[in-house]
Formats: sequence, structure tokens, C-alpha cells
Amino acid sequence: MNTAATRGMVSAGEMSHRSDSQTFPGPWLFLRVLCFSILPLASIGIAAHSWLMSAQVEDHDRAESAIPRIDSRRDNRVRVLVVTGGHAFEEDEFFRMFNAMKSVLWRHSRFTEGAEDLLSPEASSTYDVVVFYDMFQDPERHKTGWLQLMQRGKGMVFLHHALGSYRKWDEYNNIVGGRAWFGRPSEGDLHARSIPKQGVSYRVHIANSTHPITQGLRDFDLVDETYSGYEVNPKVEVLLTADHPDSGKVIGWTHRYKNSRIVYLQPGHDHTAYRNTDYRTLVERSILWTVGRLPIKNNARNAHDVIETRGH
Repeated sequence: MNTAATRGMVSAGEMSHRSDSQTFPGPWLFLRVLCFSILPLASIGIAAHSWLMSAQVEDHDRAESAIPRIDSRRDNRVRVLVVTGGHAFEEDEFFRMFNAMKSVLWRHSRFTEGAEDLLSPEASSTYDVVVFYDMFQDPERHKTGWLQLMQRGKGMVFLHHALGSYRKWDEYNNIVGGRAWFGRPSEGDLHARSIPKQGVSYRVHIANSTHPITQGLRDFDLVDETYSGYEVNPKVEVLLTADHPDSGKVIGWTHRYKNSRIVYLQPGHDHTAYRNTDYRTLVERSILWTVGRLPIKNNARNAHDVIETRGH
């Protein structure tokens, strides 16, 4: 072994017997290395945490902005309960339509998830009108309270596939003013089947230009799902018609059931209808009419240009 190597080994041996605090740099070196290693990681962690918190705040703000709010300028809006269930639909697009209505404050409930409890006299003080966009089939849990609401005059608007709800409840035909029969017939069901067809381009005709819901509106084109082979009660007041082989003739009407104003609009399958300005106007005016917030101003075409009235 050469001298240099021996000296190196001796120095190391001697060093091991001396006080670490005086001569051995190991712990201090370890701490310095540890600090220089941890500090960058900590900086990265702090930056990542800040980014995450910022993203969470942004997501929260987006979610909050989607929730309709009451403010001092809009506290006179009509409170709408939107009821769905039994039929899939484009939820984001559908509810965006209600967000765009200046005169409406809406909430949503679904059958089997709480809607049944809201259709009762006890809960009815929380809303002014109900919009049904369901195709639910079991009325047993809520029909008694619901009928009581209409005895009291609560406004009801039915859209599109709601015409096919409650196939085994005969009174539903009288409530809506018509009935569609979709799907395979059950045993003993002798009704002709109603036929839906998607993506139909047709013209909606204003059949009654003097009614507050349609006053000032003109015929308009729409691409939507049509129905044929459905029933319309002969005593309804016709608002809208269509002249297309894949559609029934009468596609919108009003009438009264007990003490409630009722509106049915057949259009409204997906975003092509939800985004249509004329369709949105019809839905909003229907809501307003059922609670006595129309007639509209002369020559007005926007649903929020209403004369504030009370009562039915």
C-alpha cells in the first residue's frame, strides 16, 4: 500500500476518534443537503397548492354562477318548479333555457327524488307554477295532493313528452287536455300508438294571434321531434298548429282544469328547440299566463315585456 493511501486511511481512522462537533462534517453536510433538497420541493408544493385552490375557487364560481339567484332588481320573478323523471333529456341545455328567462326563478326536482313531496298543498307556497317535463307513470304517491293544488288554482305547464305520462290514469287526459300513447301496449290497452319522429324540419303556425301567449308572434321554423297519433280534447283552446305528415295538427293549447290554467306545448325535444328564441318565448309566456302575469304590452314580442297583473 503506498504512503499516500496509508496517510488517507490513518487520517480517516484518527478522525473517527475525534469529537464530531469539532471535526466531522457529516451531520452538518447532511442538513445542508437536506435543506437544499426540501426547499425547492416545498416551493413546488406551495405553488401547486395555490394553483389547486385557484382552480377550486374558479370551479366554485362557475357552479355558483349557474344557480339562479334572487336580487333586489328581480325579486318579482315567477317561482317555477320544474319537474322531470321517466325520460332522459339534454339537461344542461334544457336548464340553460330557464336561466335565460328574465321573469323566472326556477328550481328542479325529479320524480322518485323528492318531486312527489313538493306536489302537495303543504309545499306549494314555495313556488307559483309547475312545469312538467317528465314521462313518469306512477301517480299514486302524489296524485291526491296534486289534484288539490289544481283545485286551488296552481298553474301548470306541460312540455313535449309529458303528454305520454300516466298511461293507466284516465284523469291525466283531462288534466293536460290530451294524451299520447307511446311504446308497446299493455294488456287490455286498445289505444292506437303515438309515433315520435326526431329531426323533423317543419313550420310552427300561430293559430290564435289574440291569445296573450301568442300575441305578436309570427309563424316560425323549427327542427324538432314531432308526434303523430295522439289525442287532443275537443274543448281546448288551440294556440299552435303544424302542417307536416309526421306531426299531429294541433301542437299547442290551453284550457282549464278545476281552477288551474293549463298549457301544453308539443315541441321541445332537445337543444334545437331549447335554443330557439320563439320557442323560449312561448314557454316563458306560458308560465306567466298560468299565474296571471299576462297580457303582454301591445306589439311586444319579448316575454318579459308584460303588464304586471295579479290573480287568475
